[in-house]
Amino acid sequence: MVLTPAAEPLLDAVRRVAPELVRALPAHVSLLYPGPPASAETAGRIAALDLPGEIELTGLLVEDGFVGATTPDLDPVLARLRAEFPTTTPYDGRYGDTPPAHVTLALGAGANRVGEVVRELLPCRTPVLGPYFVERTSGGWRPVISPRP
Repeated sequence: MVLTPAAEPLLDAVRRVAPELVRALPAHVSLLYPGPPASAETAGRIAALDLPGEIELTGLLVEDGFVGATTPDLDPVLARLRAEFPTTTPYDGRYGDTPPAHVTLALGAGANRVGEVVRELLPCRTPVLGPYFVERTSGGWRPVISPRP
């Protein structure tokens, strides 16, 4: 994942009207979820990504139970990762084989009602921090590797 700190105001806007739809994670783009198993080789391949220093959140992706802000500047990075790890299907195929890069803003029943709340905040630019390699555990998300210095 990469963090997108300037997208936090979008999450704040959703929290004001539907806090139950915002996950307890910072604003971020998942580069490959679920990701490949953690290993030194995998971590090295992910850390070697050529990420842009800044991206633009351009529009909204609205589906039943989901609202995200699209980040097309990261679509080429996702394509490279999918080619590197071809046996990993993004989101277990829920959104097709090649879902666009996005910051998830709302997730759950009724999420589509918050689209208008954030639409006026787009487009916006944000620095990209990372990549972070994280894994989900029974206690929540745990970092495996952190960004390059």
